[in-house]
Amino acid sequence: MTHSTGFERSLLWLCADVEVLAARDVLDRCVALCDRVAREGIPTHRVTLWLRNASRLPARDALSLSRSLRSLTAEHRARFVIGERADLAVISGADAVHVTHAGPCAADVERFLSAQGADGIAMSAAVHDPYEARTAAVQCAALLAAPFGAVPGKSAPLGVSGLSAIVASAPGRSVIALGGIDDDSSVRAAFAAGAQGVAARRPLLAKDPAGALAPLLAAIAQHIA
Repeated sequence: MTHSTGFERSLLWLCADVEVLAARDVLDRCVALCDRVAREGIPTHRVTLWLRNASRLPARDALSLSRSLRSLTAEHRARFVIGERADLAVISGADAVHVTHAGPCAADVERFLSAQGADGIAMSAAVHDPYEARTAAVQCAALLAAPFGAVPGKSAPLGVSGLSAIVASAPGRSVIALGGIDDDSSVRAAFAAGAQGVAARRPLLAKDPAGALAPLLAAIAQHIA
């Protein structure tokens, strides 16, 4: 299942993690960030909102947040991806499921989606080297290469050379740089390495989310100018 839903053309993935933030905070911050993206002139149809760790929420809260984020992204013509929870993706109408090592494998997710008549929902996955990228590319339309930059507690950063190797190993797939994307120079470096886009988590955690996102948006705008 590597069909297009448009999300793999995204320049920016915004990572909303409910393991760190309360569901209400996630929604409010995502609203602020989507508004800022629109004001900066970045095509909102090339932005993806990625909900992580929804499994940590009570079932009703997870479903409510998923539906609210789907409504928000639909309003802005942005894409919506849910981590691991293929069932929530189907119910909320998400564009894709992000497959992780902690959840069902891509083949199982694909079978579930097919059984639900939801073949239009695509998949993405995190990869850490060219071998993982080649494997994931069989079924996933977007690959999140991580960590691109230094992240406390994570493995050594891929850097430009490591990211370039992953891009080369998965032709025809969208490779998104994840990890350490926190300023304009990291965005420029990721694009120089061949990434289709960048994924940012820190703006969602900042005291001023929109302000924290501004340098990244400026670098993206320069890239597409």
